Parts: sequence; structure tokens; C-alpha cells
Amino acid sequence: MLPLVRGAVVGGGHRPGEDDQEECGEGEGPVPSACAHGGRRASAGGRRRHSSGIRHVNLAARAGRPRWVDGQTIDSLVVLTAPGPPLENSLLSPVADSVRHLSRHSAVRFLVVGGLSVAVDTGSLFVYHGVLRIVLPVAAGMSFLTSFWVNFGLNRAWSFGSSAQMVPQVGRYFALVLANLTANVVLVSALTWAGTPYLLAKLLVTASLSAANYVVSKRWIFAA
Repeated sequence: MLPLVRGAVVGGGHRPGEDDQEECGEGEGPVPSACAHGGRRASAGGRRRHSSGIRHVNLAARAGRPRWVDGQTIDSLVVLTAPGPPLENSLLSPVADSVRHLSRHSAVRFLVVGGLSVAVDTGSLFVYHGVLRIVLPVAAGMSFLTSFWVNFGLNRAWSFGSSAQMVPQVGRYFALVLANLTANVVLVSALTWAGTPYLLAKLLVTASLSAANYVVSKRWIFAA
């Protein structure tokens, strides 16, 4: 709420012990419209608030004596406040809009699901082998299947919002996984043989396959 002072001076000749009920007279300007909301007895702090954003400040009660302006006593004033967005919301609004816009794009969601699938694969491998003591080859296969279904389900429902039949999509997705496995082995080996450090080769192949996987998933696997 950003205060916008629009008026106005009210009352005069306030005497201690006199009822603090605001009396509204005829006149122009913001005071009569403010008074139309009705007054309340001033609180001990010398403030009265109205539900419509009008604040009544009793200067005599706050200062212990009336104020003088041009030879007249001023014992209270009415401040009208206009609602407005908080400053921090105004500054963050463009950023929030950009984030919301990006989060609706299927490519961004595809990347998020991919990162989550890697976390699920690693975490489930730790649970299966490190906690449940399942032998490593079996645990690795189980963790792969866990991340497989997480990746497939989230991409189908969230990334691409597909409502087509699921069984054909599972078959196409499994074929894509096998193609990725083959491409990883062949391309990483070829780049390493050509002199590229193996970790860099792995990163390059992963980035290239991720872009290809997005296009294939959107246009073939999860196409409506």
C-alpha cells in the first residue's frame, strides 16, 4: 500500500474531554467523501482507520496539544490512501513472467525431466545396492528401469501432454533408448580415438543426443 496524500484538514478548537466523534460538514474536496464512511472514537494512539483505506490522524491526541496553522487550530486530518502493488512485486514481476513463460515450453520441461531421471537413476541405484544389498548388476538394471518409467511418464504427461495410446509410445520410446545406447558407445569411442578427451567426448555426445531426443520425442514418440 503506497500512501497517496490527497487531503484534508478537519475540525478545529478541539477541547480535552470533548467527544472525538468526527462531524462532517458540507463542502468540496475529499473531506466530505471521506467523512461519508463514518467516524469512530479515536484510539489511545490518536488514530482512526476506516475500511476503505481512509486514515484519520488526531494530531492533538498524538502531540498533547493542538496544532496552529495561519492562526487556526488544527486538531486532526484525514489521509486518503490509494492501493498499489508493493515495490518488490513490481520489480520481480517481469522475472516471474519470464519464468512462467519458460516453464510452459516443452523443451524446458524435457530438460527438467532429463535431470530428474538422472537423479532417480543414481538415487535408486544407491537404495537397491547400498541399502538393500542387491548385487550390483541386478541393482543397476533395476535403477535403469525405474528411471526409464519416470522419464517416460513425466515426458508423456507433463512435457508433451500426450493423450495418444500408451502401448505404441512405450515401444517407440524403448527403441529410442536402444538407439541412444548404441550411439553413445560408437560416438564416444570414435571421438576418443580421434584425440578428444573421453570426458569431453561424453559431454559432446550427451548434448547432441539430448537435442536429437527432444525432436524425436516431440515429433514421433509423443506426437498426438
